[in-house]
Amino acid sequence: MVFNRPKKRAIVESGDGGLGLGIATFIANGEDLGPIIRHSFESGKPEALMQNLRSIVKKKEVEIEELCRLHYEDFIFAVDELCGVLVDAR
Repeated sequence: MVFNRPKKRAIVESGDGGLGLGIATFIANGEDLGPIIRHSFESGKPEALMQNLRSIVKKKEVEIEELCRLHYEDFIFAVDELCGVLVDAR
């Protein structure tokens, strides 16, 4: 079986000296965040890093909520079906 790995995205540096959207790219690519964290503290801008991370968390929470809304009915149907199987098994 052949697995297609997603292509890594390019890192975009923002004008404030931080990595801006690059953090999201690093996370999406499964990259090590250590260099970004080190850079933010060495440049004296850990608040900017925290703000970027909070923004990413909010976006991911919205994505999760949308996925839950999208699949909620299927999940309830599957649970009901499993309950029926359990009743039949007894």
